Amino acid sequence: MNPTHHDVIFMLKSPFIRRIQLWIKWIVLILAVFSISACGKKTDRTQVVYETAYAILTQTADAAAKISTFLPQPTQLGTSTIRTTATFTPEINQQTSATPSPQIAAPVSQPTIAPTSPSPPRITASTNTSNQNPGGGSTIPAFPTDTPEFTPTATTVPSSTPPIQPPSQGVVGIWQEDREGWTIQFNGDGTYILGPSFRYLTSDSVDQGQYNFQNDQVTLTGSATSSSCKSEVGIYQVQNQAANQRLFNLVQDKCYARQSILAKNNWYWLPVLPGATPAVTSALEQPLRIINLAGSAGDSDAHLTSLDWSGDNLVLLPQNPDFVGDGKSYLFSIPRFDIIDYLSDYFLPALEPQEIVLIDSDVVSQLPGFQGYQAMAISGDKIYLIAQAISAGITRSYLVAGTIAADLASITLDATQVVDIPVQSGSSISNYRSLIVTSDSLIALPDLNGSLVNTSPAAQRFSRNLVFLNSLPIMSNLDYVVTDATEPDSNGLFWVINKYAQGDLGGVVGLDPQAQLYGKGVTHQAFDYTERLIPYRLTANRIDLTANPPIQFELSASSPRNWQGLTALGDQGFLAVSDQGNSTILGYVDKP
Repeated sequence: MNPTHHDVIFMLKSPFIRRIQLWIKWIVLILAVFSISACGKKTDRTQVVYETAYAILTQTADAAAKISTFLPQPTQLGTSTIRTTATFTPEINQQTSATPSPQIAAPVSQPTIAPTSPSPPRITASTNTSNQNPGGGSTIPAFPTDTPEFTPTATTVPSSTPPIQPPSQGVVGIWQEDREGWTIQFNGDGTYILGPSFRYLTSDSVDQGQYNFQNDQVTLTGSATSSSCKSEVGIYQVQNQAANQRLFNLVQDKCYARQSILAKNNWYWLPVLPGATPAVTSALEQPLRIINLAGSAGDSDAHLTSLDWSGDNLVLLPQNPDFVGDGKSYLFSIPRFDIIDYLSDYFLPALEPQEIVLIDSDVVSQLPGFQGYQAMAISGDKIYLIAQAISAGITRSYLVAGTIAADLASITLDATQVVDIPVQSGSSISNYRSLIVTSDSLIALPDLNGSLVNTSPAAQRFSRNLVFLNSLPIMSNLDYVVTDATEPDSNGLFWVINKYAQGDLGGVVGLDPQAQLYGKGVTHQAFDYTERLIPYRLTANRIDLTANPPIQFELSASSPRNWQGLTALGDQGFLAVSDQGNSTILGYVDKP
């Protein structure tokens, strides 16, 4: 945010009125302090932190109730007693009903106070119990040693309904930004951590320090160990959008890194507490790095369905390339080096993909009920697409070939190279949404391979000039929807997007063999949707799952993401694309 924009926002917030309000608050506060001191009483700053934070974040219980069906089951909790403070204790009580009703206990007005002791344990965002400090540097300064500390007490509950609770000096709230996964954690000891994801909340933090709530305002003060906001003070007005949503409106903050993260979008309650993972798991989730897109390709109307590389340019395929509305059809491209530069800096402006004119009218005209393009594969100057059409209520998939211009300015599809992809033998599956190209063939993968809907899944193989060759059996069923695939490497290994959200076909929640075999990551335990990459291996006569574990995406607390396109970014990781809300999400995840 540049200074001019900041000044406009500040003016709209009536600074003169705000200063008068602040003066009145300070006068009242000073008078209150002198009054208390005159009576020989000392304020308990830790208790104030709990109570004021509770007043702002009390609707967390309502938020958790709204997503109660997403809450993890506590059946695998360890046998050790989870201890919590006698003050602010956000309990999530697992009931025996299908939709549990989490509750947050209000702050105790008269907590038990113990004599001064060493500073309370720091809270980490992983299941590792080592005393790792946020940000990888020195620890966050605690309150002065004259601050009373609360004695942790064990919580007594019926053994049949064990609670999921934070550790001592518990977490007041964890909030996740709606698109990028940025996470802010408010701790019960008056400290906060702001990081790029839930997994890296402590090990790769952008900001950390102390916070203070007053009415609807939160003041954040970066500590000496903050990565970006050392000693900087930021003030934000916290607005309740809904029971599980907060909007941090910027009042003033000289730290650009912090304000550019906090003051952008809605923040959602994340019902997962560090140190209170409901089940021990070795399955790690990969945080998602969002690459913001500008221009037509960033519009949700683009409905991007596939990604692939043409040399050093990433090509993005819209489902309906004529969506712009100017009478032309387009694909889009982004240079590889622009993507790499963007991923090296969290705060670069959005990338604007370049238009590639698509000449496909002769192809579309011969496909009655044309519904758009579902998949893409590129080899040299050749491009292959899977088109989808619905005729007489029946969905059919077609393979189409075309040529890419040398300057990547245009793509021309060949109306004489359009072939029907066969319906899978012994099944009604006719929708193919993934296409991979090898040195001598093209292979179309069906979108539904789960045992409940497809007992004998198979891919369809064609020659490079679109002559049908044979069906390739897929030897292992995979529940949920498969929407795109990477190109096979020299060993035949390739990855597919495998997702599930309410309303998707292809499986039933809780009956997922992949999750049973490899476990679920922390956010996959909290929510009832799935976003992951699954590895396959292609051989001369079959396709089979490998022994490699899935790559699970760290889920968004706001909603499932509709991942449609996938490609590898060298050996480092993967790029995936989804249409989400009013925009397109292009995301990057590291390869473990």
